[in-house]
This record gives sequence, structure tokens and C-alpha cells, in this order.
Amino acid sequence: MLIKKGRIDEAIVDFEKALESNPNYAPSHTSLGRTLYRKGRFKEAIAQFEASVRLLPRGASGHSNLAWMLATCSDPSLRNGPRALALAQRANRLSNGSNPPFLRSLAAAYAENGRFSEAVETAQRALQFNSKTTRRDLTQAIQSELNLYLAGSPYHETERR
Repeated sequence: MLIKKGRIDEAIVDFEKALESNPNYAPSHTSLGRTLYRKGRFKEAIAQFEASVRLLPRGASGHSNLAWMLATCSDPSLRNGPRALALAQRANRLSNGSNPPFLRSLAAAYAENGRFSEAVETAQRALQFNSKTTRRDLTQAIQSELNLYLAGSPYHETERR
């Protein structure tokens, strides 16, 4: 996979070509959104996640990715706490409330809205569900974010270069 090899620009081109041939395939919009996000092209990433949500309204992944962006983006002009929370709550419902990355997005959205006790509780649930996996990187990220929520601060991504 190009992304794992660090060939982000090539991956973007490949996802764009895939969307030219099938513009209504929501997973390609989600994948392109994630790739653009990694590149720091936040407005474009948000547009791709929006397309994914529009095309697949019951797709939890698109909702969670868009919620994460709207809650944590390093560019404050792109953040939208209330919308992030609604999207994250929907992703959580669609995934039966047990998906650690979706719970992570929900915790971040709660924190972005100043609802820190709910952010703490949700991050703790994410850690609990994630303890059943081998994703130590996710555990570390959630724990770091949980510490912010306990201190009454939201989590925001740092600027990507």
C-alpha cells in the first residue's frame, strides 16, 4: 500500500482516479479524506468526509472521521463542535458503542463542546474496549487525550507540515 510506504502524494492520485471512475463509492471518499488529512490538506479532507457521509448515511467510519476533523483540526476556523458531536454520536450508535476509534472521536467532540465529564467517561470506555486489542498506539493516544480532558482542555491536532 502506498500510504504505508510513505508515498502519500501517489496515494492521493490513486484515490482521485478511483473516484473518477466511481464517484459514488463512499469508502474511496473516506480513504481519500484520510490521506488528504495526513498531508495537512484539511479543507479537502473535510469535503471528502462530507461526501462519504452524504453517500453512505449509515456508514460509521465517514461520520467518525468527519467528527474527528471538526473537533480536533489544528485550524480553528474549520472546527465545529456541535456538528462534530452530532456526527460522533451517530457513528457511535451505528457501531453499537464499542468501537475504540469512534469512541475516541466522540470523546474529542464532547471535549470540544466543553462537556469534559462526558469526554472523560467516553475516553475511559474507549480505553476499556481497546484493551481487548493489540493497538498500543491507540491506547497511548487516548490516554494522552484523556489527561487533557481531566484537566478541562480539548484535544487539538498540531499543525502538519
